[in-house]
Amino acid sequence: MPKLKSKDAVQKRFRLTKSGKLIRRGQNHRHLAGAKSKNQQRRMDEPQTVYKGFAKKLKRLL
Repeated sequence: MPKLKSKDAVQKRFRLTKSGKLIRRGQNHRHLAGAKSKNQQRRMDEPQTVYKGFAKKLKRLL
């Protein structure tokens, strides 16, 4: 069976750390920023790890 091509959409949104975890950017960050607190906006700026069960599916697409 041939190797699967990696999905470009997944490559753009997620990256793999050296320890094998997937990192993503915080969601709800594009617009309507005035309604969100500064604390909430700062939290969304930090990279976040992907939930383990979902990461397993995404790693197959990378």
